[in-house]
Amino acid sequence: VENRLYTAYVGDSRIYLLRDGKLQQLSVDHTWAQEAIEAGLLTREQAKTHPNRNVIKRYLGGSDSVEVDHRLVLDPAQAANAARNQGTALQPGDQVLLCSDGLTDMITDAAVFASLTSHEKLQPAVDELIQKANEAGGKDNITVVTMQVPGGTPYVGRPEPDGAVGSGRGLRLGIPLVLGALALFLLLGVVGVGAYVFFNRTGAADVEGEATATIPPAATAGEVMVEPDVNPATAAVLLTLVGGSDNPEALPEELQSTPGLIPTLRALQSATPTRLPSITPRPTSTPRPPTATSSSSGGPLPTSTNTPRPTNTPTAGTTPTAS
Repeated sequence: VENRLYTAYVGDSRIYLLRDGKLQQLSVDHTWAQEAIEAGLLTREQAKTHPNRNVIKRYLGGSDSVEVDHRLVLDPAQAANAARNQGTALQPGDQVLLCSDGLTDMITDAAVFASLTSHEKLQPAVDELIQKANEAGGKDNITVVTMQVPGGTPYVGRPEPDGAVGSGRGLRLGIPLVLGALALFLLLGVVGVGAYVFFNRTGAADVEGEATATIPPAATAGEVMVEPDVNPATAAVLLTLVGGSDNPEALPEELQSTPGLIPTLRALQSATPTRLPSITPRPTSTPRPPTATSSSSGGPLPTSTNTPRPTNTPTAGTTPTAS
């Protein structure tokens, strides 16, 4: 609006500003790793390889209401108060880049900067960014939109072949179109990312919103009990355990005194056999043929004798059952 930039976003799609040869991320990722960085539990370098780096904490479709972020970060050291930067004045030659995490998860900011500053035209730069992400694995959708404020001289670190400069400006859009495209991209991006994360999380976990901590392969066999809705501080400590040790001394010194952050390992019960009772048949009665026995009446009297028939008593066995 009137040559000023306003942003509103939800999720982990990013907004970058290229100005005077410097690439700056203006948005803040709504992820577990970013919250851990802001809490001082992780550095940015550690967050890049952390197992929970892609756990998203805010997205469209996750709840009835979601908080929209208006922070516009011009100085990372003042990110907490960056909302006051809304309406920052755009300068001639400024280039605004909007992209999904399908790009930034695959390539570094340095690679993004190299592509944006290696072409006079914008379209070849966009094509190169998508190609780099695909070559790096292309595990997610890759959305890239870049716009440049009219006027000024684009920052190009590597000159194009003769005839390329001045042959066109690619997507050189006016300020109103830039802002309109920005709003449309944010809406489509957060809806797509939110739907993707929502369906993946509901299919991969029984407890909605539960952060899962993992144990290194060398850890002692056991089950890590993690309470639902684990905050970054707790999960970060859980994932610092090495070799399955629950000794507080194995944790960093600054985290040893924090109560309630050490996980409890509970050994899984093994199956034990249970003895079942066996059935022993009772002896059966076998009648003998009648024999002639005199009686007072002179007639024979029938007699019968119960003789037990030998039976085989099965030996009691054991049938293992899982208790």
